[in-house]
Amino acid sequence: MSSENEPVAATEVTENANLIAQQRTLHEMLARSAVDKEFRQLLIADPRGAFASYGVELPAGLKVCFVENEHDATIVLPDPIGDAVRPAAAG
Repeated sequence: MSSENEPVAATEVTENANLIAQQRTLHEMLARSAVDKEFRQLLIADPRGAFASYGVELPAGLKVCFVENEHDATIVLPDPIGDAVRPAAAG
């Protein structure tokens, strides 16, 4: 018997498989950057080129930035939502 949910389930499986593959690729790239100084510099200078060297073409409008961890902790702020981000009050 066929179910109405089968196409959705197949799509979800495909999307999950793609996400897992992307995560594996990123993990491989980060692991390589720990031991390959030239590749590490490529990640910083040309992230698109680094991804391309792994056969990954990033979407045209996607901005990617790799940074050196030069502090005890590097914390990335979340994207602002609406007008939730306002200048700090002087005081």
